[in-house]
Amino acid sequence: MKNATSLAMRCSVSATALCLALGIAAPAAAQSSAEPAGQTEDQIGDADQPAIEAGTSAAQASPPSYGDEPAGQEAASTRDAGGIGVITVTARRREEGIQNVPISVAAFGGEALADRQIDSSDKLTQLAPNVQFSAVAPASGNSSSSAIFIRGVGQTDFLTSTDPGVGFYVDGVYFARASGTAISLLDVERVEVLRGPQGTLFGRNTVGGAIQVFSARPQFSGISGNAGAVVGDYDRMEVRGVVNVPISDTLAFRGAAIKRKRDGYVTNILNGRDYGDVNTFAVRASLLWQPNDRFEALLIGDYTKDDLNGSPTVFGGINTSAAFVRFASAIAGCPGFALTSPPTPVPENNDRRCANNQYLALGPYQVASNAPSRSELEMYGAGLTLQYDVADWLTVKSITAYRETKPFSIRDADNTPLLILETVNSDDIKQFTQELQFLGETANGRLNYQLGAYYFRETDFQFYPVYLPSQISQTSGEELRVGGLNNNADIKNESIAFFAQATYAFTEKLDLTVGLRYTRDEKEATPFETAAGSGFGYTNVGYNVAYPAPLNGQTVCLGPPRTGPAAATCRGSTVYLFDPVLNSRTDSRFTPAATLQYQWTPEFMTYASYSQGFKSGGFNTRIVQPVISPNSPTGREFLPAFDPETVSSYELGGKLLIGRTLRLSAAVFRSKYDDIQIVVREGVAPVVRNAGQATIDGFEVEGSVSPIGPLIINFGAGYTDFQYDSFTPALETGQANLAPGALGRVDLDDMQAYTPKWSLNGGFAYEIPVGAGSITPRVDVAYRSKTYFDAPNTEQIAQDGYALVNALIRYEAPDNRFTLTAGVTNLTDKAYRGSGNSSLTAASGYAEVTYGPPRMFTFEGVINF
Repeated sequence: MKNATSLAMRCSVSATALCLALGIAAPAAAQSSAEPAGQTEDQIGDADQPAIEAGTSAAQASPPSYGDEPAGQEAASTRDAGGIGVITVTARRREEGIQNVPISVAAFGGEALADRQIDSSDKLTQLAPNVQFSAVAPASGNSSSSAIFIRGVGQTDFLTSTDPGVGFYVDGVYFARASGTAISLLDVERVEVLRGPQGTLFGRNTVGGAIQVFSARPQFSGISGNAGAVVGDYDRMEVRGVVNVPISDTLAFRGAAIKRKRDGYVTNILNGRDYGDVNTFAVRASLLWQPNDRFEALLIGDYTKDDLNGSPTVFGGINTSAAFVRFASAIAGCPGFALTSPPTPVPENNDRRCANNQYLALGPYQVASNAPSRSELEMYGAGLTLQYDVADWLTVKSITAYRETKPFSIRDADNTPLLILETVNSDDIKQFTQELQFLGETANGRLNYQLGAYYFRETDFQFYPVYLPSQISQTSGEELRVGGLNNNADIKNESIAFFAQATYAFTEKLDLTVGLRYTRDEKEATPFETAAGSGFGYTNVGYNVAYPAPLNGQTVCLGPPRTGPAAATCRGSTVYLFDPVLNSRTDSRFTPAATLQYQWTPEFMTYASYSQGFKSGGFNTRIVQPVISPNSPTGREFLPAFDPETVSSYELGGKLLIGRTLRLSAAVFRSKYDDIQIVVREGVAPVVRNAGQATIDGFEVEGSVSPIGPLIINFGAGYTDFQYDSFTPALETGQANLAPGALGRVDLDDMQAYTPKWSLNGGFAYEIPVGAGSITPRVDVAYRSKTYFDAPNTEQIAQDGYALVNALIRYEAPDNRFTLTAGVTNLTDKAYRGSGNSSLTAASGYAEVTYGPPRMFTFEGVINF
C-alpha cells in the first residue's frame, strides 16, 4: 500500500527532475558546435532506411539478428563517425528527428533491440521507463495475451468487450485486442513508445499511450538479406531469415520468417509437462510498388502461430475457508474434513486431497496442476498502404487492413490437483480498419497540418467455459455441486472517428500545435451463458449458483431439471444464466490537444502540452452469477455495464542534443484520470467497474552519452505516483462489507496495477577493434520497484523491487559479413513475478502468479549478404 502524498510534494519531485536533467546541461549545449537536432549529415538521405537508435554508435549499427538492413547500407555509411547516431521517428505521422518531437517518446532501432536481446514486444519493459508490458494478462492463461500500462494507465482485462488502455500498432495498423500483442519482433526497423493520450494523430484513440512497431520495408538497392540461428539451454533452437529482392526498378519484395522453440521453465510435478515454453512460427511478406516519385503502394501480409503447453503460471495461495475450496476438498475426500455449518476451513497438511497452501513450497518453477493446460494463438492479416503526393502542399494516405486473431487457452486458476476453478478461453476475432490521412504544409512552410478519418469494425464469438467443483448424483444425474458454465457471447465493436492537427510556426523558434478528435464507439454484446458441456477433459451436466442479496435462498439451476428439495429453490430460466438479448451502448466524445514548443538553440528544445484521451465503456461478459441492478431486478435480464474513462494529461518537457556525444530527453507530467476502469471481484467473477478519480504525477529522463567513440552508455529513469482522489458510489457500495485495508478492498492509498513508482534502466557497450573486425561486450540492467498486479493491491501476488541483468559479447567480421554472439539474460537468476491474479476473497479462493524466465544462455550466428 502506498501512503497519501501531497500534490505539492509530487509536483516538486517532478519539477526538480526536469531541472536537473536539462537545466544544467543546456548551457553546455549553447557553447557546443554540435549539429542541429534532428537530421544531420551523418544520416543517410534515403528516408526508408532505418535510423540509428539513440545510444547506438555507428560501429554498433551492424545488422542485428532480426529487423536489420543488409550490410553495406546505412550502417556502413556512418561507421567511421563514432558516437551517438541519429534517430528518426514518425510519432507525429511525419518523419522527424526524435529531438524535435514535443512528445515523451522512446524509440529503438532494430540493431539496438538485438544488442539488448529484446526479441519480443513484452521485453520492452526493460528499455522504456514508466512502461509495463506483461505477456500473460491476468486470468487469460495465454502467453500471447498482454497487459500493457504506460504512466499508470492501462487495462488488465483481456476480453473483447473491454478495450486496452494502450494502443498497439504494427506498420500503422491497430491491434485491437490484448491477444496477439506479445509478438516476436521479426525483421523490425524500429519500435516507438509514445507516452500519454494519443488521438489527434492516430486512427484509434488511446488514453495511456501507444506502441508502434515498424517492419523493415523493401529496398531497391539490390538483392540482400541475412540468415541466423540461435541455440541455448532449455533446448532452445531458432532459425530465421530475411531476403530483399528488387523485382524491377519500380517493384521490390521483402520476406522474413522465424521458427523458435524452447522448453518451458515451469514443470508440472503431476505429469512432467513444462510450461512457459516457446513454439512459434511467424512469417511476413511485403511488396512495394513505386511507379513514380509521387505514388507508392505497400502491401504487407503476416502470419503467426503459437502452440505452447501452457503459460508459466503457478500457485500463489489459497483461502481454505472459501466455498469452492471446501467443496473440492470434500469431493476429493480430504482426511479429517467435512462440510459443516458454520463452515470450517480445510486443514493445512500435505495430503493432495486437501486444497490448502502446501503448494507454496513448490516455489516459482513447479506446479501441481490437474488441468490439460494449453496456450495457443493463430493470427494473420494483410494491410495495404497507399500514398500519393497530390501536390507539394498535400499528400493523401490510405491504410486498409483486415486481421483475424484466434487465441485459445486452457487454464488451471487454482493450480492444485483438485477442480476448484479452471477455464477455457477461445476467441474468433475478425477486425477491419480503414484510415484516411490528408497531410501537408503551406508554401511558406509555416503551417503543417493533418486531417484524418478512421473506421473500425470488430466481431468475436467468445467461447469461455468455466469449470467449478462438480459432483454428480449417481442416482438422479443432477449436478449436486456447482458444475460448469459457458461464458459465451457474441461481440460486435464499431468505431468511427475524425481527427485534425495543425502546427503553426510563429517564429523560427516558436511553434504552436493544436488538435481535435471526435470519436463515436458502438458496442454490442449478446450473452449465451448455458451449462457447460463435457469436454477438454471435464465432465459436466449442469450448473448451480445462488442468487445474491436481496434474493437470498433462491438458486439458478441450469441444465437437467432438479428434483426433491433442491428443486424448490430453483428460479428463472433453466437454460440461460443471462437472457440472450442484445446489450448495446454508444459512447462519443470530443478530445482536444495542444502543444507549445520553443527551440532555444539548434540543440535545445522545450515544450508544454495538454492532451485528453477517451476510452469507451462496455459490458462484463465474464459473469458466473446474477448481478442485481435497477435495470435488472432479478440480476438476469441484462449484462452489467461500465462507463467510459478519460485522461487529461499536462506535460512539460525538454530535449537536448550535443553533437554525437549526448542525447537527453526529460518530461514531467500530471494526469487527471476520471471514471477509471478497474477490475474487482464481485461474487466469483472479475468484473470491470468505474473506480472514480485519480491524479498521476511523474517524470521520465532518458538518454545516451558517448564520451569516446567506442563507448556508448544508455540510461533511463521513470517515476509514477498514482493517487486515488475519490471513489464512485457504486464501488463504495460494492465493497461496503469490507473494512478499510481488508483483503480484496480497493482503498484510496492503493497503487494502480502494473505501476511501480520507480522504473530504471541503463547499459553500456564498448567496441574493441580486432584486426579488421571488432568485439563488443554489452551489459544492460533494468529495475522496477514494488509492483501490484490488481486494483486491491493483494500482497500475495505482488512483486517486490527487483533488477534484471543481461549481458552479451559480439564479434563482427570485416564489412559485417557475419556476427557471432554469446548472450545471457537474467544473469543473476532472479525469480520475479510478471503478472498475478487473486480471487482470495471470492468463493473460488485462489491466487495465481506468473514468473518471468530464469537465467538463460544463448549462442547466435548471423550471416549477411
